[in-house]
Amino acid sequence: MDRIVSTVNGLKNMRSYKSSLEVSSWDGSLDRDRILLLDHDSHCYVICYLSEQSLGYIADGTVREEIAKFTGLKLVGLNYNQQFRVDHCASSAVMIALELIRHHKQGQWPESLAAPRSLRSRIEKRFHKFESESVSEQPLHAKRRWHICSKCSKLFPNTKRRAFIMHQRSCRAN
Repeated sequence: MDRIVSTVNGLKNMRSYKSSLEVSSWDGSLDRDRILLLDHDSHCYVICYLSEQSLGYIADGTVREEIAKFTGLKLVGLNYNQQFRVDHCASSAVMIALELIRHHKQGQWPESLAAPRSLRSRIEKRFHKFESESVSEQPLHAKRRWHICSKCSKLFPNTKRRAFIMHQRSCRAN
């Protein structure tokens, strides 16, 4: 957990992720907004807790209810479908934390999170020195996720987030 926290804090200086939002391991303290890392059943779960709303966003919606019972939090599940290797839990936790920080800063919460491919590659190289088994059979990766323009309903693949954002800024459809 300490390595994940220190990596996220090191990358928080990037323009997109620059924030004073604290990143820490789960300690039960819910007095302020922060990113919480929870080690549960040998997996790292990332929660963005919003104290004013007493609400948390978690990027692993499949176990949301189990984590909600364990922590006592009201949780909203977000999709994250970019963990492509079996043992890439830590690198995925870093990317999820950074994306949650970015969305917290913007005040917008999408249905799915997507980290830029270049950042994902950089983090994976830092955490994983050797190749590992693919998780392509996992149901989470079976279906491609899409961003949908709220004005014109145009679809963009999750990997084309920048194109989606640029389209939203200029979309004039009613």
